[in-house]
Amino acid sequence: MSQLKIFDPSLEGEFAKAIRELLRRDGEEVAKRCGVVYLPPRPKKGHGRFIVNLLTKTYSVELDKREIVDLIAGREIRGEIALLIARYLCYSSGGGRKEDWIPYDQFPGSKRYRSLFDRYVIRPFARSFGYDPERYKAVCKRLGGKRERLGGLSYSFNFLPRVRILTQLWKAKK
Repeated sequence: MSQLKIFDPSLEGEFAKAIRELLRRDGEEVAKRCGVVYLPPRPKKGHGRFIVNLLTKTYSVELDKREIVDLIAGREIRGEIALLIARYLCYSSGGGRKEDWIPYDQFPGSKRYRSLFDRYVIRPFARSFGYDPERYKAVCKRLGGKRERLGGLSYSFNFLPRVRILTQLWKAKK
């Protein structure tokens, strides 16, 4: 089953809605709030663009073309990642206090996505690393993870400029 089929069939519509909302906002304010770079348009030409880092990749949000481009691959991206970036730019509040870790379940509106989160994040994560902590460490380091002094093997990542995520791998009880 394609990952795209599990989401609302109007994924492209949701992306277009987020871009329309973004076009109404001040680019400099969005950049400051989200920790991204805003490149204003040439005088009296278009809307400019945003440069956004997501994990180890860099994307350009081309407002005039209403598309998001992977700057390394030089290709437009679509689907969940494009929607995630567009919604981040539109709706991010700028983040909370740095030292707070918020469980996924406490995010507003997250409950309706819990089964998808388990299926596409938690279970693959456990299958990939559950019996191989050295592989987990290597992958975390490759993704720019920072070792945290918490329980189990803990690494944090800059997922988006003002969104840090934490992963933990715990030893199973026998």
